[in-house]
Amino acid sequence: MKASAAQEVLRADDLMGLARRLQEEALEVLERAKAGDNLGGMLQAIDRLQKGTVLLTGLLETQQASAPRTIADLARRARAEVERRAG
Repeated sequence: MKASAAQEVLRADDLMGLARRLQEEALEVLERAKAGDNLGGMLQAIDRLQKGTVLLTGLLETQQASAPRTIADLARRARAEVERRAG
C-alpha cells in the first residue's frame, strides 16, 4: 500500500510541474500578445491561464490532507500571481 501511495504522490507532483510549466508558457504568450497589441491572443492566453489556475487549484486541493495550510496558501498565491500578471 505504501508504494502505491508514493507512486500516486509522484504522479501528482509530475502533474503539478507540468501544469506550472504550462502556466508559465501561457504567461509568456500573454506578454507577447500584449506587446503586439494582439487582443485575440491576449484573450486566448487569459483563457488558458484561467483554466490552468483551476487545474492547479484542483491539484492542490486534492493534496490538502497532508498539509492543508501550506496547500491553501500556495493556491491563493498562485491565483494572485496569475491575476497580477494577467492584469
